[in-house]
Amino acid sequence: MSAFLWLWVFFCLCSDYLYKKSSGNYTSNVLTFTCLIVRFTVTGVPRPKGSMRAFLPKGSTRPIITASNPALKTWEQAIRNVAQPYAYVFTTSPVRVSLRFSMQRPKNFPKKRSRRHTKRPDIDKLSRAALDALTGILWADDSQVYSLHANKIYALSDEAPSVKITVTTMEEI
Repeated sequence: MSAFLWLWVFFCLCSDYLYKKSSGNYTSNVLTFTCLIVRFTVTGVPRPKGSMRAFLPKGSTRPIITASNPALKTWEQAIRNVAQPYAYVFTTSPVRVSLRFSMQRPKNFPKKRSRRHTKRPDIDKLSRAALDALTGILWADDSQVYSLHANKIYALSDEAPSVKITVTTMEEI
């Protein structure tokens, strides 16, 4: 599976004003954050995470856990390969993630119809696969994701299926 990527890193300073009421007067404290935005595209057919299955073989005391989607490993590895050069962004701070899945367009799909993809796979399972693939590369645990925006559309006729990933970190200075 080929992976095309582009990166845009943008530093900005943000200010957050917190107001406290002390003896009838409002005072403000300024918190300054460093924002780092990383954007890249992974080309390939997006695969959903699906469910995990566990079974206990005869004579064994340890369960074996398997994924219900055999193509998932390849898809997660493609995401990791594209994201690996940006491991310097690794953070333990809160992150905001945006995912845009471009799904394969059916051959008989009318050109004037909406590009919104409302068929399977489910967007939550697609998102879970992408977030799990980035765990350990861009963040320590996917519980750090405080905001997630995901959508899925049909790819244009000249476009390959892909996912566009934007990760924004905010660290207090």
